[in-house]
Amino acid sequence: MKTPELTDILTFLLLLLTTTTLDASATDNKPATAPDFRLYYLKANISNAIATIYLNDAPLISSTDLNNLRTQEPVNLWLLPGSNTLSFKIHPSINKNSANSPEDQAGDQAELQLEVFSHTTSGSNPGSKKIIASLNYRHSGTPAQLSTGLIQEKSVNFDFNFAIPVRLWHQASIISSIDNNDRKAITRLIESLSNSITNRNTTAAINLQAYKIAEDALAENKTEERLRTITANTYKWLFTQKNLKLKNTRDSSSQTEKFRFSLCCNNRLIHVTRYITDHDIGPVNENAIVFESDDLFFDINIFMAKIEGKWVIAR
Repeated sequence: MKTPELTDILTFLLLLLTTTTLDASATDNKPATAPDFRLYYLKANISNAIATIYLNDAPLISSTDLNNLRTQEPVNLWLLPGSNTLSFKIHPSINKNSANSPEDQAGDQAELQLEVFSHTTSGSNPGSKKIIASLNYRHSGTPAQLSTGLIQEKSVNFDFNFAIPVRLWHQASIISSIDNNDRKAITRLIESLSNSITNRNTTAAINLQAYKIAEDALAENKTEERLRTITANTYKWLFTQKNLKLKNTRDSSSQTEKFRFSLCCNNRLIHVTRYITDHDIGPVNENAIVFESDDLFFDINIFMAKIEGKWVIAR
């Protein structure tokens, strides 16, 4: 189990590598900020519930136990022009020692408070807050499972009309299905990124994420050069971890069959997770790439897009 200090380190790394953090104080080599440029966030307060929070079907926030979770994630990369959907799913927990106990369902006072909001970026401090979507849930007593196996799921639609200058929504193909060739191509990209990290090849790892880094720069009003430097320094720090290695998946199936592919963001992205059979707790999904060292676990969330006929790591 990770200590609070290691959890903080892991969170810091994930923010840098998967949704590069917004650094309002860094002004060197930063492009001029448009007067109405806004930073958008998804804020979640989760109490007594194991839940996943989605924006346009992309899972962005998860709670893994019944402890309280308060967090927020930048979402400039995830907001679509036009109609958007904010949603959540509350999952039953797994307690193999007492399968029918209330702990398998949710706490007595399960509560979720979600909102998508924005800040203006005039100067070095956030400006006025504007809420553009919210979704709340509260239940007293132990809830029963739905027919889907979930305890509860809800969603709310909202319109978004501010033009965030990312390219993906205009360049990515709409995906109706993926065939075996697609799965193999996606798998090769994930293996290449895993191998570049295993071999401590920072340049290769960054090049494989070139499109994603470019999108991060557009969404955060930064330069690609700055984000490449941040990512490179984070990898270099990661490479100092003792006995860093790719996590054993404990799955004897072929590499292609280990991955699960889920459409999101109006079918312009595929979220890739690794399906693992754990003999203690049953089947689970993990992020596509998971490394471990003597001191921490480090995982990378992968979203793929097809642009001009080629698969790229896009988010």
